[in-house]
Amino acid sequence: SFLIASLVAKPSTTMRESLNSLVSTLSKALNITPSQRDLANALGGPVTVHYFDLPRTGRGEVDRLFLRAAGVPYEDKHYDFPWDPEVQLSFEFSPQHSLPVVEVGDVKYRGHVTMLRYFAKKLGRLGGQNAEEELFLQMVDEVYQDWCSAYWATKLSGSSERQKAHDERKYNKFFNVLEGYLRNPRLREMVSATTSGPFYLGDRMSYVDICVYQAIHDENLWEELKNNEKFRGLKSMVTAVEEVDGVRQYLRGHDDLHMS
Repeated sequence: SFLIASLVAKPSTTMRESLNSLVSTLSKALNITPSQRDLANALGGPVTVHYFDLPRTGRGEVDRLFLRAAGVPYEDKHYDFPWDPEVQLSFEFSPQHSLPVVEVGDVKYRGHVTMLRYFAKKLGRLGGQNAEEELFLQMVDEVYQDWCSAYWATKLSGSSERQKAHDERKYNKFFNVLEGYLRNPRLREMVSATTSGPFYLGDRMSYVDICVYQAIHDENLWEELKNNEKFRGLKSMVTAVEEVDGVRQYLRGHDDLHMS
């Protein structure tokens, strides 16, 4: 009765989030798998991903993979890349006139990693289970976002000199660090779950694994990493991500999309 009273006393949005969290906790305890409709409703309604018509690459692909892994159905809406300037300036979904934008019901979300943290919390999956795990994941995703900015600035510049400089520092600055967060016990001491699994949270996949997976794909690093014992953590993580049900179904029939 106390729980019901406290829920009723809160505004409707907070009450809905509290109920979603309660349902998620009970579902896990009872081993109940929520339906795709339930998951979409937990986010707030039908989901549409607005992104460029790029071949399985970029920030929008991270959002798609997250939704697939979470079991949330979505509609894809593609836009030409590069943008027609008039179309870009008329795009009202984002104040920066940029993509991706994920539309949930009548709400439009921006910031491809920021929204994943929020979606993970709403869904009760693919995020941290306490403040320390959430902090740990944000420490890793900060490295990913630094890589993302450097990679796309280099790629879009069209400069061979900038590309060479990026290639020379991408391991020391980014991928060595991402490997370290997977395997270094001192860096993982915030993780309360078992660390005996292939993911950043041990045996639980998170949005960060999806981000790093996509970074390896976009850099076309798999052939280099899989034969280098130094990166056995990233190798195991890539393989494990591709074995997750939603991701496996997404890649099914597209052998060219698989890395492992």
